[in-house]
Amino acid sequence: MKPKIFTLFTALTLSAGVLFASDTAVDGIYYDFDDANLTVTVTYRGSFSSEYDEYTGDVVIPTTVTYGGNPYSVTSIGDGAFAGCSGLTSVTIPNSVTSIGDYAFAACSGLTSVVWNAKNCADFRGSGYTPFYDIKSQITSFTFGSEVEHIPAYLCYGMENLTSVTIPNSVTSIGDWAFRACSGLTSVTIPNSVTSIGDYAFRGCSGLTSVTIGNSVTSIGKSAFGECTQLTNIVCYAAEPPSC
Repeated sequence: MKPKIFTLFTALTLSAGVLFASDTAVDGIYYDFDDANLTVTVTYRGSFSSEYDEYTGDVVIPTTVTYGGNPYSVTSIGDGAFAGCSGLTSVTIPNSVTSIGDYAFAACSGLTSVVWNAKNCADFRGSGYTPFYDIKSQITSFTFGSEVEHIPAYLCYGMENLTSVTIPNSVTSIGDWAFRACSGLTSVTIPNSVTSIGDYAFRGCSGLTSVTIGNSVTSIGKSAFGECTQLTNIVCYAAEPPSC
C-alpha cells in the first residue's frame, strides 16, 4: 500500500470513491472502459488512488488496447490515475490522449522524465490542477513527439530543472503559461509551424538568453516573455515581435 497523500487530491478521491477506479488491467495498466464509444480512460487500481503502488519504472501508455475481443482507443488519463506511485520513473503519453485529469501524477516522487506524444490534448485549467502540479520541479526531461500540434496551457509550468526543450515542427499553438517559470531553459526555438503563443507562455524563464521565433507566428500573448531577465538575443521572423 502506498503512503497516504495528504493533499487536496486525497480529499477529492475520497469523496469520489470508486467512480474513477478500476480492477481491470491490460498489460499492467488499469482502465475504465466506455463500451459505447470503444474508448478507455487510464485509472488506478482499487477504490482509492492511495491503495496500491500499481505503477513502477518506465510506463508506456499504448494508443489502443484490446479487451474482450474489442479494440479500445486510449483517449484520456483520469484524475489521480498515477498519484502516489513513488516508483514511477518515466511515462510516455500516446498521441491518442485528448484529456488528462487533475493531479494525474501527484506525489510521484520518482518521476523525472516525460515523453509527450498527445497530439491535441485539452488545456489544463490552472497551475494548481496540472498533472505534475506538486512534482514539477523534479522533471528534468520533457520530450515532445513529432505529431504534437498543441502544447496545452500550463503543461510545463514551473519545471525549473528543465534545461532544454525542443518544440517540433508539427506544433501550431502554444497555450497560456505553457512554460511559465521554467527558469532552467537557456534557449528556445519556436518553429515556423507555430502561429500563436499564449499569454505568459514563457514568462519568468529567468535563465533564457536566446529566443528564435518562426515566421508563421501571428499572435503573441500578453507578457509571453515577461520577466525573462537574461534574454538579450531575440531573432524574430514574425510580423509582430514579442514584448519582453
